[in-house]
Amino acid sequence: MALVGGVHRVRPRTAVALVAVAVVGLLSTSGCSAGTGSPSASSSARPATAPTGPPSDLTPATADGDEQSIGSVATVTVPEGTTSEPGTVDVEGAEQVLLRLPDGDEQGLPALQVTWQEDAAAGVLEQSWSTENLKKADQSVHDYVRSPVEWPGSDESVVSTWTETVPLAAGGTVEVDALSLMVGSDDGAVVYAIAFAPAGELDSSTSLAALRTLTLS
Repeated sequence: MALVGGVHRVRPRTAVALVAVAVVGLLSTSGCSAGTGSPSASSSARPATAPTGPPSDLTPATADGDEQSIGSVATVTVPEGTTSEPGTVDVEGAEQVLLRLPDGDEQGLPALQVTWQEDAAAGVLEQSWSTENLKKADQSVHDYVRSPVEWPGSDESVVSTWTETVPLAAGGTVEVDALSLMVGSDDGAVVYAIAFAPAGELDSSTSLAALRTLTLS
């Protein structure tokens, strides 16, 4: 199994730069397998890569602000004053942007990171399953849950939540709550959006509000 992580790389002047490095979007998978052997009757009804968490109650929403294009595959609406920084993704055809929200603290939180690939090599279930395995092997990540969700325009959609201990550039650490939404379009594109905020503040954050506006083109 060959996996390539799409990692945002910026100058480590704030914690959010380190947070973004810690958040991995897998947008290239070849030769992957969730297991071998003959499936049982129950496993054949659900792919081995299907989420095992309870269905997510995340729903789409509208918001006031500026519409940000995610390539030609999607849009999000972010508050006025949001700035964007392109990321570097080590996957051919994949692109990434880090959206710094105007209410960000000195660590740059909350923020929204979006990675996308117009012709993805693997679908949402396989990619999110691979990401889950990597995250659960990371000792800085805890309480990782991957759940199915319904999202307009996407046949397969997955929400994942976790908390991550992230080192600060100046020393020490910060606890960050993250929620990711991975969706796939009919023409083979995959979009992976991640909202992160200081622990305990994600539900009311502008990053989550912006993520909920994700609309496939």
